[in-house]
Amino acid sequence: MLLQQLRRDQLCTSSVVQVVAAVLCLVAAAAISYVEAAVQYYDWTVAYTYASPDCVEKLVMAVNGQVPGPRIDATEGDTVVVNLTNLLPTEGVVIHWHGMHQVRKVVLLPAGSSCYKQLQSSSSSSSSS
Repeated sequence: MLLQQLRRDQLCTSSVVQVVAAVLCLVAAAAISYVEAAVQYYDWTVAYTYASPDCVEKLVMAVNGQVPGPRIDATEGDTVVVNLTNLLPTEGVVIHWHGMHQVRKVVLLPAGSSCYKQLQSSSSSSSSS
């Protein structure tokens, strides 16, 4: 009888420990997943510049003087805001990102500007092209 009581007490203690451990895991997971979302702002200008993307210098379209364009670093839940200005005198621009789903693509007319704003749906880094 004493042995049965000890086994019952051990089972109860074991169950309580398992429940407490499960609750602590859930609390820790909730605390880790709760990260304050941020708004990431970028100001980009598209213009002609000389660069050597294929080892031969030539006139190319660049974003902020960079080929490929600048990198976007965002975390899931962040809002990405890109203010884009097209300084090309005769060509429209459509910008898109690799590694990031884009909600809309807008043709930016010569000497025009636009603002892209979207919610980041997954953690990633991407560059424009």
